Amino acid sequence: FLGGGRSCIGFTFSQLEMKVVLSELLGNFVFEPSDRPVFWNISGVTYPSTSIGSTKSELWLNVKRR
Repeated sequence: FLGGGRSCIGFTFSQLEMKVVLSELLGNFVFEPSDRPVFWNISGVTYPSTSIGSTKSELWLNVKRR
C-alpha cells in the first residue's frame, strides 16, 4: 500500500471494505466498557492491560447484540 505513483490499486477498495465491516458491527452490536480496571503500560508501544505487572495487552469489552 505504498503511496505515490506505484501505490497498490486495491488500497481504496480495502479502506472501503473496512468501513463497511465496521458500520455493520456498530449497527448490529452494542459495545460497552467492562467493570475491570484498565492500566496503561508505557513502553516502546503503549498498551492497555487489566493489571499493572501484565505484559499482555487486554481491553475487555461487553458486547451485546441489538
